[in-house]
Amino acid sequence: MSRPLVLPAREARTSTFQRWWNIRGEWVEEPNQRRAGESGVQRIRMRDPQQPLLYCKRQIGHLYRSLLHPFGRPTVLRELQALQAFGWLSVRVPELIYCGTRQQAGQWQALLVTAELEGFVSLEDWYQQELGERFGPAVQERMLTAVGISLGRIHQARWQHGCCYPKHIFI
Repeated sequence: MSRPLVLPAREARTSTFQRWWNIRGEWVEEPNQRRAGESGVQRIRMRDPQQPLLYCKRQIGHLYRSLLHPFGRPTVLRELQALQAFGWLSVRVPELIYCGTRQQAGQWQALLVTAELEGFVSLEDWYQQELGERFGPAVQERMLTAVGISLGRIHQARWQHGCCYPKHIFI
C-alpha cells in the first residue's frame, strides 16, 4: 500500500467527498440491498489517460454494528482497515486513492476508491479463460499455493477475507 490516509479539515473533507460522489462510471458490481442499505462498485475512467483505472465502492446506509458501534458504522471503514492490515502483512492490495464517509439527511454515504491491480486477473477469469490449462499444472499449483499463503497470512493475523469468491481473489 501507499501512504496512510490522512483526513483533512471538515470543509475540505466535505468538498472532496462530494467531488468523488459526483464521479460516475460503469457498474461492475450492481448495487445490492443488504444491511439496511445498498452497496455496489463502479469502474471509473479518468479523463487523463495517464491516470490508472479506478474502482469506486459506493454505499448508502450500508452499515455494520458492533459493541463499539451499536448504532452502525459504514462497512467501507472496516474494509479500509482490512486493506491497510493486509498491506502490512505483505499481501498485495490495490492502492488506496480515497476513502470517505458522510451523513446526508440522516443517512450514511460512503466511498472507497482504489486503483486497478494492473497485471492481475481474478481467479474467476483465470479459470474462465482457461489460463491454468494454457500455463500448465506447475503454474496452476504455484498460483494456488500463493493464494493459500496469502490467505494464511491474513488468518494468522486474525483477519478474514469476508468475500472469498473467485471474482474477488486476484492473481
